Amino acid sequence: MKKALLSFLILSLLASSSFAIGPVHIGGRYGRVTFMYSFEQTEDYFKHKGSGYSFFLSYQPPGYPLSIKGEYASKYWKNEDTPADSSIDYTLGLYALYVLQPKPSPVGAFLGAGVARHQIKWGPLILPTDKTELKGKLGIDFKGGIQVTYGPVGIFFEGEYNIVFQVKQEPVHSQLGFYIGGFI
Repeated sequence: MKKALLSFLILSLLASSSFAIGPVHIGGRYGRVTFMYSFEQTEDYFKHKGSGYSFFLSYQPPGYPLSIKGEYASKYWKNEDTPADSSIDYTLGLYALYVLQPKPSPVGAFLGAGVARHQIKWGPLILPTDKTELKGKLGIDFKGGIQVTYGPVGIFFEGEYNIVFQVKQEPVHSQLGFYIGGFI
């Protein structure tokens, strides 16, 4: 939690400093997530449920619908059949978002994709404070949602789907999340 708070403070300073160019936004989100195993193991779909949060920094040049977003996220799951079986994922990602917000409407939509490094650990009773070794994996993440802005402030509702590629003989797995968040 200390790392997340420190990251948020650093992003806040960068966004509000004289070094910020154009419309730079900082924000965060919180939501519900589901960890899904490989497509071959369909009986385990939606059995791992949990929550996640993230902090992000985004930049959208004036007059362009494309936005670039860097994000740090943390997600934690428990198996509803076996509560001692859990997973945790720390993610660092870079995304390109297409933002469609007709003027002067405060309501808009966005759709995007990007790559992320997922640091995942799973096993019996993992807590977010565990200092055990995490496995790094590459993921392709897709995002979409709606946002409402009022001046420089906004809220958004976002859906996210991640495909995380495994190493060696481990299967590919995916994650599904629904979030609410805000930005300045």
